[in-house]
Amino acid sequence: MPKEKFWKGGAQPGKTIIICSEGGIGDEIISVRFINHFRKLGMNPLWYTTRKDLADVFNWCDLPTITDLKNIPKDYVWTYGMQTPVFLNVEEDDLWHGPYLQAKNIREQLPGKKRVGIKHMGNPKYDQDLHRTIPFEQLVDSIPEDCTIYSFNVDEDISHPRVIPLKEKIKTWDDTLDFIDQMDYMVSSCTSIAHASAALGKKTCVIVPILNY
Repeated sequence: MPKEKFWKGGAQPGKTIIICSEGGIGDEIISVRFINHFRKLGMNPLWYTTRKDLADVFNWCDLPTITDLKNIPKDYVWTYGMQTPVFLNVEEDDLWHGPYLQAKNIREQLPGKKRVGIKHMGNPKYDQDLHRTIPFEQLVDSIPEDCTIYSFNVDEDISHPRVIPLKEKIKTWDDTLDFIDQMDYMVSSCTSIAHASAALGKKTCVIVPILNY
């Protein structure tokens, strides 16, 4: 992207701004909320990502997203997603205005009362995942006995008498959001699941990594 078109703040009504994703899926879910801030400035924001399944989710939620730059207007500016709150000069109270993701509710209905979703680890290929993995048995033991527990882990098989695995049911982000939406509470390590849950407006507990940030 041309350096001379890089946006560092300031309202430009009518201008198309391309917000380039960076980092992991969770980082994109956190940062895509700022599309609404750009709308308030009168600008035309487009989130740019290479993750097509995530693009489908964002577009469904009225957060305009593109996966290529072929047809963007010539008169545009661009910026990085994770820098937008700095350039927008937002304060803490400006960060949350309610849920900005929504589920399609097209999956099967899950049984149980007081449904708690858990995600005790992230992608094992991530070199820092060891430092954010929660001891599975301790996590399950900490949840009250009258709760129905669902595991959102898709990277390894889960076997525990109290836990219902969703690994075979989750194939897309639409699946993930639909099942999260059926939970009463989510408990997760620092993964994209936690960010998606909060963006849906679910009560969410994030257990921070050893090196928290």
